[in-house]
Amino acid sequence: MPIQVSVLITGVEAIASGGSHSCALLADGSAQCWGDNWYGQLGNGTRTGSTAPLAVTGLISGAQMLVTGSAHTCALTSENGVKCWGNNATGQLGDGTHERRETPVDVVGLTTGVKTIAAGAMHTCAVTFDGALKCWGFNDRGQLGNGTTNDSSVPSDVFDLSSGVDAVGGGTSHTCGLTTGGGVKCWGANTHGQLGDGTPTDHWTPIDVAGLGNGVQAISAGADHTCALTTTGSLLCWGSNQAGQLGDNTQDDRWTPVAVTGMANSIQQITAGGNHTCALTAEGLARCWGADDSGQLGIGATDRRTTPLQVIDLPADIRTVAAGWGHTCALAGAGEIKCWGNNLSGQTGDSAWSNHWQPVTVRDLISGVQAIITGSTHTCAITAEDSARCWGRNAEGELGDGTVISSSVPVTVSGLVTGVRAVAAAAVSTCVGNGWRKMLGKQLPGTLGDGTTNPSFTPVGAADLDSDTVNICAGAHHICAITQDGGVKCWGANSEGQLGDGTNTNRWTPVSVTGLPEEVQRLGVGGYHSCAVLSNGDALCWGDNEAGQLGDGTTTDHWSPVPVEALAGEIQQIGGGSAHTCALTIAGGVKCWGSNQYGQLGDGTLNARHLPVDVIGLTSGVKAIAAGSYHTCATTDADAVLCWGGEQFGQLGVNPGWTPIAVLWPEPDPGSMTLGLPEVVK
Repeated sequence: MPIQVSVLITGVEAIASGGSHSCALLADGSAQCWGDNWYGQLGNGTRTGSTAPLAVTGLISGAQMLVTGSAHTCALTSENGVKCWGNNATGQLGDGTHERRETPVDVVGLTTGVKTIAAGAMHTCAVTFDGALKCWGFNDRGQLGNGTTNDSSVPSDVFDLSSGVDAVGGGTSHTCGLTTGGGVKCWGANTHGQLGDGTPTDHWTPIDVAGLGNGVQAISAGADHTCALTTTGSLLCWGSNQAGQLGDNTQDDRWTPVAVTGMANSIQQITAGGNHTCALTAEGLARCWGADDSGQLGIGATDRRTTPLQVIDLPADIRTVAAGWGHTCALAGAGEIKCWGNNLSGQTGDSAWSNHWQPVTVRDLISGVQAIITGSTHTCAITAEDSARCWGRNAEGELGDGTVISSSVPVTVSGLVTGVRAVAAAAVSTCVGNGWRKMLGKQLPGTLGDGTTNPSFTPVGAADLDSDTVNICAGAHHICAITQDGGVKCWGANSEGQLGDGTNTNRWTPVSVTGLPEEVQRLGVGGYHSCAVLSNGDALCWGDNEAGQLGDGTTTDHWSPVPVEALAGEIQQIGGGSAHTCALTIAGGVKCWGSNQYGQLGDGTLNARHLPVDVIGLTSGVKAIAAGSYHTCATTDADAVLCWGGEQFGQLGVNPGWTPIAVLWPEPDPGSMTLGLPEVVK
């Protein structure tokens, strides 16, 4: 499903997608590339990657065609010659050497007379105007088609295809040729059925693809899959499908061709990348599907979403959102719970055991729920009857039903069918109860707070916590609670000073946090750090600070509370992730700080921040926030849910590219350099 960033690509003549990079050929014959650039495959004279398109040096006009391998790129020039750049470890650039090239170089013997080209992972092929097919580079599985497995740093002839070839496509270790009669032949590796002959047997010389003896007008080969465009404009793919790169809405390998789902018969051009595929429609719209780990789908981000995206398919009246390690849940006004993301432990509660990239309804909890909380791999809720129900991982008894059997649907916590006021879930323990005196799960160490290190599969009382305890939050292996007098008590692991008592000694019973100058209104507990919002709107944090998650401008751990800099008197809510923290300001804005390797700070970068920074687009209008381990979510006044950060399990609620999605680009910032591809009128 399309993810709206801003502007569509227009004026694109052709696209090419490599292992972790993509390139576009514009109508004026110039070329631009984006993605990974470790080997110089973007061709701009550097080795710095980019999520925005960059011009290829020396290809400002006249290029006819672009092809990309795993880490190299080639162009067919206006003189019908071939130039290549990037990785050259196996001779895939065809210049007679094995030297990496960060700008284009000529292929030996092919400076003229070439009709079309294709790049495999580490090999390249060209079709001459007389119909001959030549390949060079890596040949470990026979992908050069010359009947051997010897590499070649200069072009060599493909067996029995010295004429009659119209086009060629190269994969990781296989190659396919399109004959002048519209048939398809393939050779090389066949582990995933990428040769399309209905078997997984390798072939060092060309063989026919099943069912494609004629009627094909174009082909493209990805890492371990191949696609063909028919003369009727339909699209067929076969081979590996682990990332959905065949576009048939499954992840099943196919040894013979299958149709791509949802593509009208108006396709003009196709390109199969490492584990993804792209097509160009008659309207000039690029659509891609499959893996997006390095930004190769061209939606302006990777699986790490560095700016907020709206979660789709949610009710219109969202009250709050909760974020776990790899999953997220939202509570609607009617008390319905929807969850999405990692579900291998059943933590989304819909009775399934597979990950969800879009929200699903928790079974038996379609109304009346008052509150939700997400642990690392389990989830809990308070029902309309004030009972506690949990679902997900239960190997350590964290569901509290007296067993160690995980459940993909909600189960009632033993002995807590009424009178529950709130729930808090740690990595492998859960805190529930009427007055916050009941804990359950595994002790890591002493997280149940009962003075022992014994696990409990049903609720036990936490020592020294009266029934008037106000609120509670759980980190990875520690728990903190707000007492009636506005103080805070914590217990459990304390290796980083996350209990705030001025020591790093683990505590099996609650201890008071020292140095809190005002009454505490809200808590936010991260993996190994804790934070509190005071009655005057100040925020203080303590514990692990390796990534700057305490927000004091340093990376020094603190065993007692320190103020979050630049946010005095502004905070109404705070939330902690694994190593980052986010705060909701009184003005309704969101600020984050700490680790940002997955974009969880939402500032459009992957740079760690030791002081609070604004989340892009969320300076007002937010009513609640939730921080997961590596992602963050916010609920707006309009009841929309926006998420950003890590997306490896679908926890942002954005559909993966298993079927074609539109390629989109950032809106150019007026007065600055344009980041997107320029619009060119044909």
